[in-house]
Amino acid sequence: MKPFRNRLRDALAPLIPVVQVALITAAAIGNVLIAASIFLNAKKLGALFLPALALYFVLLTVLLAAILRRRELDRLHALVGDEQFYEWYPRQRRRDERRRARMKRALEKHDRKARRKEPKR
Repeated sequence: MKPFRNRLRDALAPLIPVVQVALITAAAIGNVLIAASIFLNAKKLGALFLPALALYFVLLTVLLAAILRRRELDRLHALVGDEQFYEWYPRQRRRDERRRARMKRALEKHDRKARRKEPKR
């Protein structure tokens, strides 16, 4: 019998796309509301209107760059290979090594559980 946590995860799995769409929609609506509030309050902001607008655009640009950076690093890694990539980005080597170690521990834990559940001969 599956543990409760696995059954709950399996039951909630179809809701993941719905939650993702809801979050993306909320983010889009929030962006529009922030931009609209900056423009609607332009008279009250006065001289701070342009800096506020510039700050808003910079914030959006930084968020997009942070999201897209990982994808671009993965593409570069595929193009230049491990040795050159890790020479250029030593932090990524440590990050990837930690991720591999974490995955290895999870696999070993899964194997131990599977061995315990095997029928004895």
